[in-house]
Amino acid sequence: MQARTRLGWMLVAGAILGLLGCVGYSSYPKVQGAAPSSPNFIHVRPVVAESIKAVVAKYHPRDAGPYAVNLPVGLTPTGREEIMAALGPDAMDLTPRSEHLPIYHVGRVWVRGTNAKVDIIRPVLELGPIPSGQPTYQGMTVWLEGGINKWWVEMIQPWSIGVVEPPELNYVVVPPSEPSINPADASAQPAESQE
Repeated sequence: MQARTRLGWMLVAGAILGLLGCVGYSSYPKVQGAAPSSPNFIHVRPVVAESIKAVVAKYHPRDAGPYAVNLPVGLTPTGREEIMAALGPDAMDLTPRSEHLPIYHVGRVWVRGTNAKVDIIRPVLELGPIPSGQPTYQGMTVWLEGGINKWWVEMIQPWSIGVVEPPELNYVVVPPSEPSINPADASAQPAESQE
């Protein structure tokens, strides 16, 4: 009887921890027959932010200025805002206005309990552009640990240039700005009839 009670409590505790998001499994992009896939899984946002920060800190030249970030397809606006806020003022959303900047791409994201791996594809700015004007890219696998506690980078594994290709550009949809009204134009507008 005690064994059943203990087993029952263990199952309840495991279910509660799972619901709280303390330990989880997710893959992006989707891996057939593996863990669930969602860029909005609670641990994806911090591992992506920490991975980009680590690669930028190690490889982005200090005088290179701002950079754009190509985030996973399907990420919610809240998730995007959380990641971009964690990256600081030099990180820009990927839009047609920022695509001329160096772009850091998020490729694969694997979260497995307290371990995670994120592929960041970085522009190799120190080599300059190739003849077509595009930068050379290099894949970097960032290994992290955390989960229940804050995520931290264990190591960055660089790959040979050309081994990992950047994903397609995933532009952030920017709502069209309100047209500005010139005060002179406003005074020329007919007044609304009052009834």
